[in-house]
Amino acid sequence: RLRDPRTIFMVGDEKQSIYSFQGADPARFLKETEALTRRDTDVAQADMRMSFRSSPEILSYVDAVWNAAPEIDVPSADAPPLRSDKIVHTARRWNEPGLVELWPVVPRDEEPETDAWARPVDALRVTSPKVKLARAIARSVREMVTGGAAVWERDGRPRSARPGDVLILVRERRGGLFEAVINALKSAGVPVAGADRLLLADYIGVQDCLNLMRFAILPSRDLTLAEILRGPFGGLVDDDRFLFELSAGRRQGETLWSRVLASDDPDVARLRPLLQSLIDKAGWPAFEFLSSVLDLPDTDGLTGWERLNARLGTPARDPIEALLAAALAHDASGPSSLQLFTASLESTPVEIKRDLSEAGEEVRVMTVHGAKGLQAPIVILPDTTTKPKLTSETILSVDGALIWSPRRETDVEPAERARMVAQAKAHEEHRRLLYVALTRAQDRLLIAGHWYGSDGEAAKGYHDDSWFALCQKAMQQLDAAEREDGTLQFGRALRALEGPAALAGAPRTLPKWARQAPPPDVITRRLTAPTSLLGPKTRVVAPFDPKREARLKRGRLIHSLLQYLPELPVAARQAAGKAFLAREPELTRAQKAEMLSAAENIINDPALSELFQPGGRAEAAVIGTSSRLPPDLVINGRVDRLVVTPSRVLVIDFKTDQPAPDEVSQVAESYITQMAAYAAVLEVAFPNREVVAVLCWTDGPKMMRIPEAMLSESLITALRAV
Repeated sequence: RLRDPRTIFMVGDEKQSIYSFQGADPARFLKETEALTRRDTDVAQADMRMSFRSSPEILSYVDAVWNAAPEIDVPSADAPPLRSDKIVHTARRWNEPGLVELWPVVPRDEEPETDAWARPVDALRVTSPKVKLARAIARSVREMVTGGAAVWERDGRPRSARPGDVLILVRERRGGLFEAVINALKSAGVPVAGADRLLLADYIGVQDCLNLMRFAILPSRDLTLAEILRGPFGGLVDDDRFLFELSAGRRQGETLWSRVLASDDPDVARLRPLLQSLIDKAGWPAFEFLSSVLDLPDTDGLTGWERLNARLGTPARDPIEALLAAALAHDASGPSSLQLFTASLESTPVEIKRDLSEAGEEVRVMTVHGAKGLQAPIVILPDTTTKPKLTSETILSVDGALIWSPRRETDVEPAERARMVAQAKAHEEHRRLLYVALTRAQDRLLIAGHWYGSDGEAAKGYHDDSWFALCQKAMQQLDAAEREDGTLQFGRALRALEGPAALAGAPRTLPKWARQAPPPDVITRRLTAPTSLLGPKTRVVAPFDPKREARLKRGRLIHSLLQYLPELPVAARQAAGKAFLAREPELTRAQKAEMLSAAENIINDPALSELFQPGGRAEAAVIGTSSRLPPDLVINGRVDRLVVTPSRVLVIDFKTDQPAPDEVSQVAESYITQMAAYAAVLEVAFPNREVVAVLCWTDGPKMMRIPEAMLSESLITALRAV
């Protein structure tokens, strides 16, 4: 039994339990608290009513909202009523006053008669109450950060409000209000951090970018091409002139892409280079593909970003930047493929979560659940007029047993009681969610709402059980002052002593570096394999030739034998070679013997003994640059064997897939250029030694030294084409 109360640390506030969908149950918390108290009489609940976050006016208002709310009762004799104790907070910041405002509900205008086909079904009208409220909030935020509104610093001094001081909380992201607020802030020029969560596939700009990749993968997808032509990248919005003319009357098997290629319309012909470039880039990684389309100007001099912004506006930038980030992560995690990337986005919804706990100097727009644990000097609640979201579960728990009841009308008496209890708990959590939202505010709290319901509901514009109804009732109990525009105000606004701050927090004068010329660009180095320097005479062979595949396999196995056998004692080489080739069951005994003999002939040939002398290394990496190469070019390759002696450096390349030529002048130019690049790098690494480039053919065997003059001439010729 514990005697020292300091050994027990209790933290908990059942009024902030808002995660019932994750299993949170405030009743269980109270039950465990009572059990602990009964078990140990020395344990007493600490009084945690002092708040270190909010100003006195905000805390008084929170108390009024909570205490004035009607009880949530269950009309059943078997279920106790769900009530909450009255609360009275104590403000630690007793000498730092705050302000609470309740705006009137934004009314609904009568919608004009318009053709249903003239606008998208999911677009909000500019006369929508949500859009009007969003614009009013954006104007108010702009006035706060430019008109001298102030917030309290930690040291108790007021300062001018900044965009990063504002936190806007909604109940959910769906419904249009969330996006309307972000769009209105951007239109008003107020810095906004954007959405805290992005479901990429829900944004039309993302779909436009994905269509580019879909078309590049399969140009015969007619619907995809039609969307591109009519979308921001095509701009052919006149269906009668463009899309219908291109699509109508096609024969069976005739694609829309073939019609575009054959069209004489200059507007359609203008898009052919863009569409053809997409097809040409079908093998590119997803990030490089999107970046090339978005960043590079087209034939009209416009970049993809400019076309998207002209059609969709600035709100499209955040989702597309998230798409670019997803493409970059995809390319870095595995094989780069447009088809893999688009398939992953189509099969699995991708949600991008962004941490807005520290948004810098930008307004944050979040859900109340997402803002749990956060705080801000200025908090705005615009989503307050709708009714509580009560449970509509089909499986109900009755005395530990589960009952399936899909509709309320079919509930038997036990299921009816269980449904009432579940709905009462959901209603209670609706209240707690409001409590969490209100207590995020430090200095200023603004509550607003858009019209909800029909004109027949007493023309109030809000539900009787909504947050707005609870907040309005609290304002009436506090005898809040009413302004001319109908806004109810409790407390007083704080004004900054130093005057208004700049909107974006930018300095009033340009810094010194802005008036200085930028330094010259530092030469960026690019790694390249020696094969990138190969001349145009590189031999082309059929990729699926069975004989070529057999030659390549023979070459790989002989290369392996030449790599490992010289490191073994002479007596152990033949047995080790046989054991190595025995792991290739598809080879005949004669083939294995021929390969082992070819390797032994090279290793044991007296004329080639210097290739396998001490100091040699197989599969040696050669990385570096040279004065004989461009300054930004770094050779990155691997040679079959490198031998370093006190006087010479031998770089050797074994050739196993073809017979040896009679003379060095008959060696393919590609081989000479490759060896010249290695020799140029090794001359820098070993400045006081002779560098010798050697080609060794297993057919013979035959060793051929490449003259220095031939190496230099080949390297000069290759660099002219780089």
